[in-house]
Amino acid sequence: MHILFLEKAPAIKEVTEAERVYSLVTIDGVPHFHAHFIPRKSDCSTKGIDFIKQDGTCSEIDAINLARKLNLFSTQLKRTI
Repeated sequence: MHILFLEKAPAIKEVTEAERVYSLVTIDGVPHFHAHFIPRKSDCSTKGIDFIKQDGTCSEIDAINLARKLNLFSTQLKRTI
């Protein structure tokens, strides 16, 4: 999980303009896990667990657009390495 976070956090910070990226892993029921990466911008006064507990959602189109931006960022990053 740590390696996955180290790979994804810089891209998430860049694309979302986040100051921090929180990670949350859940393993519930069947043997698999869900990794949640939660960006927090610098102007947000809520931090830590209180920030993670908030009801934050986005539209499906916003999620799709973010995924596209992250994929593009990752592709460009791989080309420079």
